[in-house]
Amino acid sequence: MPSEAAPPRSVDRLARELERAREAERAALAAWLNAQGVEASRHALEPGAFARWFEALRAAAPAAAASQTSPRALDLQVPDELFDRVDLLLGCLTDDPRVVRLFESLGVQLEALRDPDALRSIALPSAGVELEVAWPWDRGSEWLAAEYPKPRRRELEARRARMLWSITLYVVSEVRLHATRDGQRAPRNFQRFGGRLPLGISTDDDATTLEAKLGPPVRGSDGSRTWDYPARRRTLIGGFNEGPFARDDLPRGGLKSLTWRYGQSV
Repeated sequence: MPSEAAPPRSVDRLARELERAREAERAALAAWLNAQGVEASRHALEPGAFARWFEALRAAAPAAAASQTSPRALDLQVPDELFDRVDLLLGCLTDDPRVVRLFESLGVQLEALRDPDALRSIALPSAGVELEVAWPWDRGSEWLAAEYPKPRRRELEARRARMLWSITLYVVSEVRLHATRDGQRAPRNFQRFGGRLPLGISTDDDATTLEAKLGPPVRGSDGSRTWDYPARRRTLIGGFNEGPFARDDLPRGGLKSLTWRYGQSV
């Protein structure tokens, strides 16, 4: 009858063989490193230093991915027809090849943006442009509530297929604060958008002249006016230099920014 102690001795023998193999591999690696002129570091590391470094690197990875753009995006010159190109794609999902190509032309790799906070706002400060990408149900809309009922949402989440929601054009240089992952607020310095503005709007327009061009807004307050275009499923929001936070270096009531949104009927 076989001894019950035999299997443990066999396991012990295998463990010793594996350890000898590891020692041989370590010796071979040390010899190779020595041949390459690599010397062991003489710096002492405090316990847990590597683990803290790795965790800090992992925590910073989403922010690093959010800023991953091509080199030419650092000094991006947007085409005059940028608004028209974006307008055609508002409401399309981010896995649509046309949307992917649009962002690639602006130096942005959508696949590199994994963090939900980064996907909310894709800023191109040097071009004076900010694009918003969100889940279709993130914003109230009479159309999107019907088009994307809850049973459909899991499919889009699995595909990571968000929607190209809006474009903001900064008519003047502007500093905007945005939320960071640590709950702080950081500035973004947007330059003046140099492309063509939509709907016959010019950089010299103010709240009064814009209302004369576009008609009465559906909603307005100090610093903002909203025009709705339900037949096109579009909403225009104009930002103006007025109200308690008006800038002294700009004309009173002057146009500061334009935001063109998809699917937000009022």
